[in-house]
Amino acid sequence: MANFGYTVLGFGASSSVPPTELTISSNANNQNLKTLTLAAGGTVDNSVIVTINNGVTIGSSSAGTPALITDTGWSAGVTITIINNGSIVGANGVDVTGANSAGGHAGRGGEGNECGFGIESGQTGQAGASGSSTADASSNGGDAFQHSQTGDNNLAVVFSTAGTRTGGSAGTTTYRGGGGGGGGGGRDADGGAIGGGGAGGGGAGIPGGNAGSIGRGANTGGGCNTSVNGSAGQVGQASTGGQGGAGGAGAGAGGNGGNLEQAGQTGAAGTGHSGSAAGGGGSQSTPSGSAGSALAGNTDQIS
Repeated sequence: MANFGYTVLGFGASSSVPPTELTISSNANNQNLKTLTLAAGGTVDNSVIVTINNGVTIGSSSAGTPALITDTGWSAGVTITIINNGSIVGANGVDVTGANSAGGHAGRGGEGNECGFGIESGQTGQAGASGSSTADASSNGGDAFQHSQTGDNNLAVVFSTAGTRTGGSAGTTTYRGGGGGGGGGGRDADGGAIGGGGAGGGGAGIPGGNAGSIGRGANTGGGCNTSVNGSAGQVGQASTGGQGGAGGAGAGAGGNGGNLEQAGQTGAAGTGHSGSAAGGGGSQSTPSGSAGSALAGNTDQIS
């Protein structure tokens, strides 16, 4: 009888009767051999012979689900024989854009007493954020065939005709650029104005990374010292990183954000009296997914 493209040739309920025989005669996705056997009137206590006709492709609708599986719950001593005259193909991984990278935070200007005496050091710029270092799971290709029953090694799978068994290809994960490092705090060369570091630019991507926080020129002395804050960096664009902001008096500029898959630039160090170091740029990260397997699961019981 016909059953959604599967033809049942005969079955029995124990080892004393012939195995359940199924024919897959049309293309299908995400096929479960136990489900097909039970729907055809067979049992998990009997062996199964399944024929995939020439020109038929068993595929998958997503990389997370193998194209063809045995499922679990089969009795000991059962053998599933697959006569594959067609193709069993895992789903391909998809291309994914990775996580956002923010711009680096800028360093704050050093504080000093009135009229430039007792100058303290400017603070170091903070580093730009980096993209994720792990490929997105959906970039991994899917498996073609999976022997799902691992708790009972007495379920055997035999490919009497192998046909084509192909794991899905890997997709790529495209990461946004790393954020620019913040500029270091500093002072004018004459020890007067106190400068805050410029903000790092945001990394490229959609949406682009945000620029970091600018530094401020602090003046706690209350006398004749002046303070000059750093400038804001630019938000990252679709494929180009944002430009870093300028530093205040004697302070360093923020580094530019990285273009797609590129590291952000290091910020500039502060200059003049008590200038401080800059923050580093966010690193690049471009891992891709992994290809799926032709045979997966309890492969020791596949022959």
